[in-house]
Amino acid sequence: MKKSMTFKLFAFTLVALMVASCSKYEEGSNFSLISKKSRVANTWELSALTANDIDISSLSPVSQITATKEGAWTTTYTIAGISTDDAGTWAFNDDATTITVIDNNGTTTMTIIKLKKDEMKLSNVNNGITYVTELATK
Repeated sequence: MKKSMTFKLFAFTLVALMVASCSKYEEGSNFSLISKKSRVANTWELSALTANDIDISSLSPVSQITATKEGAWTTTYTIAGISTDDAGTWAFNDDATTITVIDNNGTTTMTIIKLKKDEMKLSNVNNGITYVTELATK
């Protein structure tokens, strides 16, 4: 009986360690009952934007991003109190570690750092500058 309990405890610990080390994203939970696509599909507000670790949130005209499960992506820009939308599409890569957005500004591929139902953190490099965009649900 004692050997059986020891084996069960060892097996449980081994499985727990394997699950904890298998996170797809740098920051974020290892397990979710909500699909990745459902976590992206939301209305997002910009909570922080950095360029090479320098906060540039106040310079960003992006006020809102809306993504749907069907792959639609709308970015709302607000400049001097005037809002305008840019519509496009989004998709995961094969292993869902990046999101590619295609809109009027071109194609942008962003690495997913965090993907939760109410938080998303993305990173991309453009002209040698690393941008990190943090979004929260509205």
